[in-house]
Amino acid sequence: MSNNCLVGSIPSELGVMEHLVELDLSYNGLSGTFPTDTKLFNLVKLNLAEQYYNDHSCTSSDGTVINTMYSQGIESNGQNMGITGSILGPQIGSMASLEEIVIQGNCFSGSISSEIGSLKQLGMYSVRL
Repeated sequence: MSNNCLVGSIPSELGVMEHLVELDLSYNGLSGTFPTDTKLFNLVKLNLAEQYYNDHSCTSSDGTVINTMYSQGIESNGQNMGITGSILGPQIGSMASLEEIVIQGNCFSGSISSEIGSLKQLGMYSVRL
């Protein structure tokens, strides 16, 4: 679902898809927080990159032009702030199958849980700011 002009928040229902293996929502216009109560136990790849550095606009099916480009990080200007809040909290430890996490280009806050150290399969981890 990468680069598909998706806008809005990530639905919490996504977190109950326990058989999901790969989630790539990169290069869209998503905002809000990532669901924290998840059952993504089989997830191998998680890519939420570049939600607010995505430097283009796109046209939705109803003809509306959606600007997904970051602009000075000011939410009130109608442009996207990317995914915000905390990610990789204690629940990350339950995602033991994770091999790849790519989350740069968002507005995450807080610290990354030490539970990430329990992910024995993790080989790629990108949080570039």
